[in-house]
Amino acid sequence: AEHEHDDVKASNEGEFRMVGKRRGKKSATVATGSSSEADLIRKEIARLQEGGSFTYASSGRNTGVEEEGPDALVKRVQDTMVHMEQTPFFKKARVLVSQSLALSSDIETPPHALLNVQHVICYGIGSFSSSLKSLHQLAFILLIARDMPLHPSIHIYDPVLTKAEREALSVLHCTMIEVNEEGKRKAEGYTLFYMPHCGKQLYTNLLWANWDPSMLQHI
Repeated sequence: AEHEHDDVKASNEGEFRMVGKRRGKKSATVATGSSSEADLIRKEIARLQEGGSFTYASSGRNTGVEEEGPDALVKRVQDTMVHMEQTPFFKKARVLVSQSLALSSDIETPPHALLNVQHVICYGIGSFSSSLKSLHQLAFILLIARDMPLHPSIHIYDPVLTKAEREALSVLHCTMIEVNEEGKRKAEGYTLFYMPHCGKQLYTNLLWANWDPSMLQHI
């Protein structure tokens, strides 16, 4: 069965809808998810617009290009990476990811497990040409992978990806997974699984496929 995409997919990629003034009431931004998450994303949109890199319509879609091809999508991802890398959020996240990987590794592994990651597997990344959340989540994992000295291979699967998105990912040195593995990939070497929009069944499948001490230590 195809994997779920939780509330993000169900809410049409978490797009924003601007509500105009109505008889004295202040305008409001409506977004799925928590108010704190909506505030963070609103601030990020405003910052990106001020920087002149992107122009977003109220739906959260890029209106700077009528029909974006692979080259335009690559530039969007790269621009987002440049902006994200400078944020306090990412600087803190980079440290937390490294610490988390070190804690999850076996006792014979060097302290900084980030050094050992050989593969990055991404399930459920979403359509990054139409979803701001997906764009940021893709930029995030590409930055994390870039920090890894072994230059791990990056493999991505999501049935919603368009032809242009797949071509853009290839330019960004990502390899497409051509079949729906249903999360049942066995970890061959130290593997970071990145599953931002996936339902619990995919996590269950992943753990079941690797339910052996010699394999679990590689996840």
